[in-house]
Amino acid sequence: MSVECEDPMAEEPPYELPPITQKGANTFGCLINGEVWLPKSDLTRVEALRANYPFANRFYIDALNRIGNNDKFNFILIDSSNVWQAQRFDLTNRKALALNFEFDDCHFYNTTDRNGNIVAGELFVSKYNIRPEFISGTFWFTAVSDCDTVFVTEGRFDLPFTR
Repeated sequence: MSVECEDPMAEEPPYELPPITQKGANTFGCLINGEVWLPKSDLTRVEALRANYPFANRFYIDALNRIGNNDKFNFILIDSSNVWQAQRFDLTNRKALALNFEFDDCHFYNTTDRNGNIVAGELFVSKYNIRPEFISGTFWFTAVSDCDTVFVTEGRFDLPFTR
């Protein structure tokens, strides 16, 4: 009779992107330079993922990874009164959507010409539901700064939101 033991040196399974859904599944993920990026927090009082509509005509999507670096995405739909399904936002259009992105101590913005810039990209809202409240979609962008060039691809989100 043989006894099999788990190998303590066995690698953890690779992280996978969440599936693309449209039901308020509270998911967010993307590839950054080909590597899976998911929101995470090791702090109990810091939400890694949230979407809210705190002010008239502003809609926020925040995704943080506070494990190791303080990576974050912050999408702000400037005039959310005009958000509807099947809508595309050009991430270089600073009047429609603000994007602040921090990765590996590099900062990228589409709102100012400081540090790094978003040079190409799109956020697509595939579903915007009022009852129950959720927003779903996809995104991609290229960000360039003095410290790095970053390619964000296969981005997806399916988030309930609060008002």
